[in-house]
Amino acid sequence: MKGASQVSQSIRDPVQKFRTEVPMDLILDNLIEDAHALNTPFNESAFYLTHRESFVEWMYDLAEKLHVQPETFHHSVNLFDAYLLREDIRNHRHLVILFKDHTKHDVIKLIALTSVFISAKYLEKTYPGINQLLSFTRIPFCYDEFIAQEKDMLELLGWQIQFISIHNVLSHFLCQGIVFSSDRLADQTKPDLYTVGVLEHNCEIFTSLCLKKYEFLRYDTLTVACAIVMAARKICNF
Repeated sequence: MKGASQVSQSIRDPVQKFRTEVPMDLILDNLIEDAHALNTPFNESAFYLTHRESFVEWMYDLAEKLHVQPETFHHSVNLFDAYLLREDIRNHRHLVILFKDHTKHDVIKLIALTSVFISAKYLEKTYPGINQLLSFTRIPFCYDEFIAQEKDMLELLGWQIQFISIHNVLSHFLCQGIVFSSDRLADQTKPDLYTVGVLEHNCEIFTSLCLKKYEFLRYDTLTVACAIVMAARKICNF
């Protein structure tokens, strides 16, 4: 019928699949209602922030070598931040004891390694053993110290380790589609699956940047994920 409005449909990679075990629609509704409800409060005085980027990069390299899923890596960074962003964590009794015999760098690396380990246990079907990890990373801690760190992190967080990462929200957006049939590039051509691939690649680059830079911890994951999509679309000249 002439004059009838056309429906804009998403153009997405058929490889993208919905993960029904994660109720993202409900989670997004909660994030929209209260953007900070599922995010760790930012503590700008946290003692580790100055060197955080290098530890996140180290965690990424470790996750790559362990062949864990991207979701597991992102979860581990959320866990790492949730623990170290707590108020007065620098004077937490468990860490004070560790700081007596180890450098700050080594203690933070132990926390980073423990975060990856907990996330792997939480999300992966298989995961490496503690002695294997300690030998592989060569950090100066024994088995008992690692177990104590894992116990302290879980207890301090009240065993609440379900996090909604930028990766979770962005994956949901990509499954829904972030390019539409009504979109036009700068030269007025219609986008295709190649355009979708470029856009997804740009999202990956921005996600990596946002994950490493502690300044983005000030914002909730929904806002950051939306900003990533907007920036990626802008680069593609939409």
